[in-house]
Amino acid sequence: MTWLYYLRNLISSGVNTDKVIGFLATWALVSVVLLVLSAVFESQVVFGNMSVQGTVSAVLWSFVFTLIGKISPQLLARLELKVKDERYCMVVTAILLVPVIWLVKKFAVFTAVGVSNNIFVLITAIIVSLVVFYGLKYSDYYLKKIQ
Repeated sequence: MTWLYYLRNLISSGVNTDKVIGFLATWALVSVVLLVLSAVFESQVVFGNMSVQGTVSAVLWSFVFTLIGKISPQLLARLELKVKDERYCMVVTAILLVPVIWLVKKFAVFTAVGVSNNIFVLITAIIVSLVVFYGLKYSDYYLKKIQ
């Protein structure tokens, strides 16, 4: 039992649990938004295929999209761009998401995500970047309110 205690202390000492919970909450929010998006634009955005269920595909790709949204501020910091407003991270996230969603669309047989045309790739990228940005921004605020 002592090795489990040691492992738990090792993990908890190096991980900020508030950030992890905020990321998980944003991931869940993006999953719900993607499923709602596929329900609203029923024939244009489709998750799932013969092998993969739609909800599984949406949850998997929402993790990827949330991760891209999480690394976009670090990307701005690495490029050393002078940013006046933090909302530029949302624009960078949308710019990063467009080619990713387009590639996911192109390999729909493997990714289980179907997007009808490039306009809906852009619409999906903009909606997801909005949700990721504000989800990551306000999840910390609301978590502090709950505690």
